[in-house]
Amino acid sequence: MLWLVTELLTKVRKNQTWLYTTLAGIGTLIGATLFALTQHVSWFTGIYWAIVTVTTVGYGDVVPKDPVGRVVAIGTMIVVIPLVGAVFANWAAAATSLHIGRLFGVHTAANVKGHLVILGYTPLIPHLLSELLNAHSAVVLVADVDRGQVPDHPQMQFIAGDPTNPHVLAKASLDAAEKIVVVGASDGDVVMTALEAQQLVPKDIILAVTHSKTAIGALEAVGIHGIASQDLLGEFLTKSLETPHAFNVLHQILASESVVLEEVPVPEGWVGKPLSSVRASAGGLVLGLVRNGAFTLGLPEDPTLTVDATLVQLRVTGSADS
Repeated sequence: MLWLVTELLTKVRKNQTWLYTTLAGIGTLIGATLFALTQHVSWFTGIYWAIVTVTTVGYGDVVPKDPVGRVVAIGTMIVVIPLVGAVFANWAAAATSLHIGRLFGVHTAANVKGHLVILGYTPLIPHLLSELLNAHSAVVLVADVDRGQVPDHPQMQFIAGDPTNPHVLAKASLDAAEKIVVVGASDGDVVMTALEAQQLVPKDIILAVTHSKTAIGALEAVGIHGIASQDLLGEFLTKSLETPHAFNVLHQILASESVVLEEVPVPEGWVGKPLSSVRASAGGLVLGLVRNGAFTLGLPEDPTLTVDATLVQLRVTGSADS
């Protein structure tokens, strides 16, 4: 039950419930204090009167005796009762949107393997879903959004809940996933979710999509790969202005069904050779080299191939691997 309460608290922090609760509490205390002072009763009696009043119970055993007390009562009722109503309404909405059945295990975990897991949500998800499903047999989306925001698809499973919550992540079968993509409304959400996920799965299958490069350093410090979407878009736009066909080049590489962009280990016979010497003999078009998590085109430098490096290459589907 403790984790259920924690989940509800996390949920209501994301809306105005805490503001309403604080204002209602302050209004109740002020009303109780003014009532005690003007009606010459104890502060405890004032608190009792205020709570009975703002909850609309209205026992009638403690009532204002003069016009000043009635003014205090009118002010307390007009200000605090609507706030208390909003507090209860928001708590009820939070509990409903958490899908209590899921939290109690009524809905089982995603029964899939080799799938793509998306942790978090952005408005781009519905637009990207068809492309992601073309590349993966199954997609599991874990997001703290309403079901109506998520498109229906037979290959996609939706798990409603906070992706930073271990109990929610346990339902996504992360240990059986092929890749995990982390997105979010803010860089803070992305970093927190990625850090939680890397406690459960190998870091090299996680890709975090941040909004800027600011969060990339924090992710790379713990070995999580990241992409800064806003900076990437800005850089690509700049290159497109300089080279108008840059978009066409990238689009053909990524959209072609007959061309695969992949990372492959350096063959044993190539270790110790310069990158330039193997480009012509590779089974595909070698774009560059990855070592220690960093990519280089090999231009103008010509790095030496090592056993811990990987080659990034374009290969026509069906051709022999390098």
